[in-house]
Amino acid sequence: MSPVITGIFVALIVAGALFASGYALLLLPKEKALKLPLAGRIDAAFGDADTLRFIRLIGLFMMASAVGLVLASLTSLLEQVTLFVP
Repeated sequence: MSPVITGIFVALIVAGALFASGYALLLLPKEKALKLPLAGRIDAAFGDADTLRFIRLIGLFMMASAVGLVLASLTSLLEQVTLFVP
């Protein structure tokens, strides 16, 4: 297995972890989400509702980034694989 293909599978694993982290961030209850380290300063400046909305936006961005990384990895894998089609 070439190092390029190994890198593709590592990127797929990282994308899976990124998607799972974003999904877990979306599932956090309000109390736990507002106690995150990043949320403290945002909460002090903008309030609870905006902080919770920002945390949800971060989770969605993580999931969207993971989908983009998967698409890029699969595209790279398709370029590396030789298809024997008659």
